[in-house]
Amino acid sequence: MSENEAADESNDEKPKDLRDFIKNLAAPVMETFDTKIKEHIDSRIEAQSAPDLTARLTLLERAVADLDREVRELQRRLEED
Repeated sequence: MSENEAADESNDEKPKDLRDFIKNLAAPVMETFDTKIKEHIDSRIEAQSAPDLTARLTLLERAVADLDREVRELQRRLEED
């Protein structure tokens, strides 16, 4: 292997090593950034969907209460017969 080929090979490895070094250095920062973005998005979605969920839950609670009253009425009728 000539000196030029060895120098070219060494130069090819330097950018790769530098990229790997930068990736390793930036990885924790990117993970933290990603986590904070996910938390922010989750809190925004939760804040926007909470009123909708509350309204739906109220509707379901009313439906269950109506069913409970109907079942009790039917049981009362069956006991009378």
